[in-house]
Parts: sequence; structure tokens; C-alpha cells
Amino acid sequence: MELLTGVDPRHLPDWVDSRLVVRISGQSDTLFAIVGNPHTFRGLLAINDLATGQNMSVRPSQISEATEFARGWLEGYLSGNEPAPPPHDALEELRWNRERALFHMYEREMPPQSQGRYVVDAIRSTPGIPATEAYRAVASVFAELSVAHALWRHNGWLPVTADRASLPAIGMTSADDVEAAFRCVNPAYAIDGTIETWQRSLRVINGHTGAADAGLVEILIDLDTSGPLVDRLHIVVNVERPDQIAAADGATSESLLEDVLGAIIVGLDPDVASVAHGAALYEGEPFSIEPPDESEDPTPPILPGSLTYVAARVRPDLDPIGPLPFDREPAGSGVLIRHRGGLTMTGETANELSRALNSHTSV
Repeated sequence: MELLTGVDPRHLPDWVDSRLVVRISGQSDTLFAIVGNPHTFRGLLAINDLATGQNMSVRPSQISEATEFARGWLEGYLSGNEPAPPPHDALEELRWNRERALFHMYEREMPPQSQGRYVVDAIRSTPGIPATEAYRAVASVFAELSVAHALWRHNGWLPVTADRASLPAIGMTSADDVEAAFRCVNPAYAIDGTIETWQRSLRVINGHTGAADAGLVEILIDLDTSGPLVDRLHIVVNVERPDQIAAADGATSESLLEDVLGAIIVGLDPDVASVAHGAALYEGEPFSIEPPDESEDPTPPILPGSLTYVAARVRPDLDPIGPLPFDREPAGSGVLIRHRGGLTMTGETANELSRALNSHTSV
């Protein structure tokens, strides 16, 4: 039987399978036994410190020494731990293989704001606004884009319900449209109630026709509420093939994504927003700008991107960005931070920007 170097099975607790004894990076020669699934976050693994008897959670990539049997066990564990396949809609073929590959690479699920190949993410905190004002802000984003791009002008948007019901496309360019879309994803008992009883998250995908099939767009809208008022709006635009969408308008991927961000800046007036892609999207550490006044809340955490927007009202300190490969320019009611290398940015550069913006990392 293959054993790890230095392991004497006679000195192991009876419950331990000696083939599953491993060592962990940074823990010297301490021996651990693989226990199984900690049932906390997908991709984590439960191990037991054989010296102390304490359990802990690690990612499989943190295991530095293991038997071939344990390596095979870990491969099977990760495969069985993969995220569930997406619901059967037009995004399935475009995403499923990539999401599985990313899970095995990073050993964690990607949050919604990291699930597109290109992601525009924006958050606005408010002192509490009526739902109709929130709907109007969301609708203005769609209306702004409908002027510039055929996808937004000619395709309706399909609300995605939990039971995958077939629903008619909605224009999303008026507050009434946005409210109607939220009604589509809410159970009948909630329709005539207040926003307190509603599902506050909405997912829509474009009514895919022609070239838009491969350029599918998914938009996630989340309303954070306390009582009947909206305290925070969060919009995520996941774009699979911006090149095909842009080609219909004689534009480029870069200009399309900048247009999406620009429409969000105008319509939503976010505190923070970004456009992220590639390593920056998967390896970036979220930043949260600390206000000078400690009595005020920091901005909500958001990923840094090749285009990163911060509103002037959050009073960011941008001086630390000076040595980094970014330019700054006015945009909306704030500043747009532009990566000089375009959309492609390393995770290391993204994290340098995040730290420069006074970041707080989150797991």
C-alpha cells in the first residue's frame, strides 16, 4: 500500500485511512487526514490535524504532499463538487464548459458578477428611494443603450423564472416595463402586495435572434430593500460575445462595453462600477472605498476592472493610482479609471488597483 513519506500506519487513529494522509503548504511536516466535505463553500475540503484533532477547511490546491490514491480521490471530489449545470436556456452551451474549467482552476464557484466572459458591474447605495424610482433608473440604462446598439433597440428581454416558464419579451425601456418584468418572476400572491413581499432579484436575457445568439447578454438586477423603500441597486451585465453584438453596429468590443458602462453611469449614477474580463475578473480582489468620515459607510465591494468608475461623492483618494498603468478622466458625476493596456489586464495589476483604492478583500 502506498503511504506518504514518514507515515507509520500503526501510529494513526483507527478511523484514518492511511492512503488519505496528506501534508499542507505552510504546515511543515504536520500530518492531516482528508475527512470529506465540510458543507460550507463549494470547492473546500475538510481535513483533520492529526496532532491536535482539530478539523479545518482547505482548498485541494493547498495540499502539498499526497499519495496517488489521494490525488485520485481529490480529482473525483472536485468533479462531484462541481456547480450544478445552468438551467436550460440559451446560456447553457456558452457557459457550462467554461464554468467547470474555472471551478477546477480556482476551486470555488464564480459569483454572479464573474460569470460572463465580460462583466459590467455597478452598485448604487441610496438613502431609501421608492421602487418606482429604482425602476426608472434601471429603465433609463436600457433606453440609453437602445439609441446606440441594435441589440438593445430590436430585442426584447426575457425574464427568467424559477420554473423556466415561457414568457413574452419585455422592452425594459420604461419604468412600467421593469416593474412588469419583476412581476413576471414573483408569485401571484405577491403581485398586489408591497415590495416587501416581492422577490427582489430579476434576471433577464436578450430575446436572441440572428447574430445575437452568440452574443448573448444576461442582466441581473438586485434591489436591496428595507420596508417599502430601495436602499441599494445592483446591476450586473454579463456579455458572452461583445464582438458579435458590436459588429452589427460597426463598433468594437471595447466601445460596446464602454457604452454599457456609460449608460449605467448616466442612468444609475452608481457609487462604483467596473468592466472586467479574464484574469482581472477571476483573480481580482474586490475593493471598498473608505470614506474620510468614519461615521459613513464604505462603498459596497466591487471588482476592479480595465474600466473602473468611482463617484466623486464617495471622495476617493486617487493619488495612490499615480504609479500604476491607468489614466483618469471625468465621467458622469465621478472619475473613470482606464487601464492603458485595454481590456486585457492581469490579476496582479487588478489587485494593485484594488489596493490603491483602499480595498478590503472578501472570500
